[in-house]
Amino acid sequence: NFDLLQCTDAQKVVCGRYMLKGDAALWWSGYWRLRQAEFNALTWDRMKEVIMEKYYSQSYGMRMARTFWDLTQGTGTVEEYEWEFTRMSAFAPHMVDTDLKKAHKFRDGLNQTLRMHVASQGDLSFDETVIRLTQLESYQTLNVPAPYAQLVQSIFSAPPGSSSGKRKFDSHRDNRKGKRGGNDRRGERPFARDQFPRCRNCGHYHPGECRYTQRVCFNCMKPDHFF
Repeated sequence: NFDLLQCTDAQKVVCGRYMLKGDAALWWSGYWRLRQAEFNALTWDRMKEVIMEKYYSQSYGMRMARTFWDLTQGTGTVEEYEWEFTRMSAFAPHMVDTDLKKAHKFRDGLNQTLRMHVASQGDLSFDETVIRLTQLESYQTLNVPAPYAQLVQSIFSAPPGSSSGKRKFDSHRDNRKGKRGGNDRRGERPFARDQFPRCRNCGHYHPGECRYTQRVCFNCMKPDHFF
């Protein structure tokens, strides 16, 4: 990734030359041997244009841009849709030349339910949109019970960086503890938080497979209710 390596424009051109293989490398060598004066002033953008002109016809580029314009999530996951969106956007850079345009184009292709969730959040960045939708979709896949689904919605609705969703979750958990009553656990020694990694499914710190995905109680191991 040139941005990660912080390459200059001239360094991008040099790297680009060595990335060409086989017939493409032979063509490039002969092409610029006849254009040495122009090559000395070659920019990275111009190099990409020349390669695209050689290997992609104008009609092909227009077809791919049209495909990107019509791209929707369909039956795929958010992650699959984001991957295809990023790949196809290279054929229509003018449609995604700002983060806001990119986020709006991505949102327009989402399935209706997810699109409504995003629309209610205002102008999120592209990355924030993908992150929030991926999290929301993972909870929907687990078929989370209604009270937990409401907590997920509160987390999704919280502004970036807000801890309000976490406070609501902690409050809900404290209420559940109060309702149980009579369970004296003073003789038990809880696990240290740093002893095990935090589970991405239930939010607890525990070893082994998560029982939350099996829909059984953390306490008694029986189904149809939660610890």
